Amino acid sequence: MAELSDEEIITLIKTEMAKVDRDRVYWVLRDMKIKGIFEATVDVLVICVALHKLGIPITSELTPCLRNRDRGTIVTICHALGDKNVLTMVRGRKSKYLFWMLSETFKKKMGL
Repeated sequence: MAELSDEEIITLIKTEMAKVDRDRVYWVLRDMKIKGIFEATVDVLVICVALHKLGIPITSELTPCLRNRDRGTIVTICHALGDKNVLTMVRGRKSKYLFWMLSETFKKKMGL
């Protein structure tokens, strides 16, 4: 397989993000009894679902690049989603970046 450039990878991810049904993400969150669902929350989860489908790690550095939001906002949203059992922070990696994965409950409800 040929190595992809950064621009090609970003384009691939954004194409996959366009395929994710935002309304479905919203209603899955409602079904999980999540309150205070904002557009930014759905945005972050659309990115996470696309990255999950592509097998790319959900990181605190990549995610902000895909939606032009600052890293602090994305990390805060990811931590809040972790508190609500939508995302799970992956611990034990020796990296300066934070890693998350979709929770089994969320994946099951989304049909992933």
